[in-house]
Amino acid sequence: MKSKKTILPFKEGLQAKPASEITNFLRNFNSNVTMNYKGRIGNCKSIISLLSLCVPKQEEVEIIFEGENEEQEIVVFFEFLENGEE
Repeated sequence: MKSKKTILPFKEGLQAKPASEITNFLRNFNSNVTMNYKGRIGNCKSIISLLSLCVPKQEEVEIIFEGENEEQEIVVFFEFLENGEE
């Protein structure tokens, strides 16, 4: 298991468009990817699950990767977040 905390770069928080971008990006990842926001866990490959976390802008979340390629996939995902700002 690999995890990293971050403040999501989305201007309006985690709403439909960025949640869709995240789930689409992670579609072909082998790892299970979850987001922890204030003790609530959401599946990052499910738009509904991400939206149910209600993450506002400038709030810290923890992204957790569990799987065979977790070390490589977490690096690629955080590069996506850094480069994919709205």
